[in-house]
Amino acid sequence: MAKSKFDTSLLGHIADLARIKLSPTEIDTYSHQIEQVVKHIDRIANVDTKNVDPTFQVVDTKNVFNQNKPNHLPVKLATSTARSTHKNFIVVPASIEK
Repeated sequence: MAKSKFDTSLLGHIADLARIKLSPTEIDTYSHQIEQVVKHIDRIANVDTKNVDPTFQVVDTKNVFNQNKPNHLPVKLATSTARSTHKNFIVVPASIEK
């Protein structure tokens, strides 16, 4: 069997970099799942595409732009679930000290 390109130590390292706590069981499970994805990508990478023309859009799209009309939410609806409002604005606790 060929050496795995993705192992538990690599996943542990990535989790540490992302500051994600993973249990040993999660590391084993995710390592196996990611290894399967990598194997599938390797199979796709080995497909012969010499005679395939490049494409940028797989479906025929025309006039995909919208009319760019404003769609305003009424103030009463926007503020209806707020704990506190003042002059049509939602009041929230300060996050920056003066």
